[in-house]
Amino acid sequence: MNFTSFRIRIIEVPPGEAPLWVREKWVGLELPLAQQSPTPISPYTVGVLSRPSNLLATLFALLSGRIKRASGFKVKVTEAMQILESVSPEAA
Repeated sequence: MNFTSFRIRIIEVPPGEAPLWVREKWVGLELPLAQQSPTPISPYTVGVLSRPSNLLATLFALLSGRIKRASGFKVKVTEAMQILESVSPEAA
């Protein structure tokens, strides 16, 4: 199957649990999407540091409303990290 490889440019500091200075390093970078459409998606999300530690905790967090949907884009993580590393190794 042949489809266009979409990319997204980060135009503002993204939300997240990383320190502000790290999140600021993403601004201006163009990242390859890991989806076949340039349309934002809205999956349930959790923080990398604050995510529930097991299935039961995840279920409780979901049922109690601590896990919420967030609009955004899936990117190719390995390639995105390589791009970040090329401009800021300390942030990567």
